[in-house]
Amino acid sequence: MWYWVKILFLVFVGAVLLWLAYELITFPGISKLKNENPTTTSMIEHRISEAVA
Repeated sequence: MWYWVKILFLVFVGAVLLWLAYELITFPGISKLKNENPTTTSMIEHRISEAVA
């Protein structure tokens, strides 16, 4: 019985570590936005297209 508890625990810990690694790798870098504005975003493009139309 304890064998399966250990296996399930290790699978759970592994899944959490994989999720954290994925989040760290794919999290956008926002430190640049502290000092400068973005050149364009999808919202800016949408508002420009609305203003032109």
